[in-house]
Amino acid sequence: MEKTLQERAIEAAMRFLCRQGYEIIDDGFFSPSDQVNFVAKDGDFTVFCQVRVRGAGEGMPSPEEARRSDMEQSAVKWLSAHTDDPDLIDKPIRFDAISLVAVGDHQAMLRHHINCLG
Repeated sequence: MEKTLQERAIEAAMRFLCRQGYEIIDDGFFSPSDQVNFVAKDGDFTVFCQVRVRGAGEGMPSPEEARRSDMEQSAVKWLSAHTDDPDLIDKPIRFDAISLVAVGDHQAMLRHHINCLG
């Protein structure tokens, strides 16, 4: 089955963050309707990542599209399912947004907004 543009964008975002030294800790928890797509670690931070993608000619998605209440609710849902994880106790969390514009079949322009709700 061919992957959607959003699925391919999430995979590209995870590859990008791994190259930047992040560790992906969960990419299968969230549903397509959630505002968070995956969870990563960046040093001591637990990072909730949202990926937005558009096709060429549509312009770069804005980090302001991220809705604070929706992203926070997704984070609460994930954290409540991981209350027994000692690596999460007393650790800071952060919300990042990754915006992509597909410029070709295998190319995209990517912008990483660190702490987009801060």
